[in-house]
Amino acid sequence: MPSRGLGRASPLFFRVVPLAGTPATYGVLMGVFRSRLLPDHEMTVKPGDFSLRPARAEVPSDFSVIERWFDHVRGQEVGLLPVALR
Repeated sequence: MPSRGLGRASPLFFRVVPLAGTPATYGVLMGVFRSRLLPDHEMTVKPGDFSLRPARAEVPSDFSVIERWFDHVRGQEVGLLPVALR
């Protein structure tokens, strides 16, 4: 388990945003914060439901899982348009 103050937050963020026009439509803004990953190789996941036991999970060493998610989103044919911010 990481030391106090070294917990992990997801580098992904999702936000539902209203789009201009009528009828009201919405889009989903998705992004990733490419920050330095913590060095531990595994972590303990503690569910909010205290009736469930904590579980150990392997920690990814890079952003490849997230990159595959964005590749999946790009491959969808439902009007999804990932935009790279530079």
